[in-house]
Amino acid sequence: MVCPLFQEVCRKDKCAWWVKLTANQEEHGKCAIAWLPILLVELRSAFERKEKDSHERTDT
Repeated sequence: MVCPLFQEVCRKDKCAWWVKLTANQEEHGKCAIAWLPILLVELRSAFERKEKDSHERTDT
């Protein structure tokens, strides 16, 4: 894997940008830059759900 910041071989857990996330008891490690698109989609989805919930509460 090539580092998106330094354009060299990824140092993985030796790099300050390396992030480990745990989901469903599985640990996944990636560069913080690689996680950005995934986390942004998840964040947008969470905001949309919250907005939908708040609209449903005000409609009733």
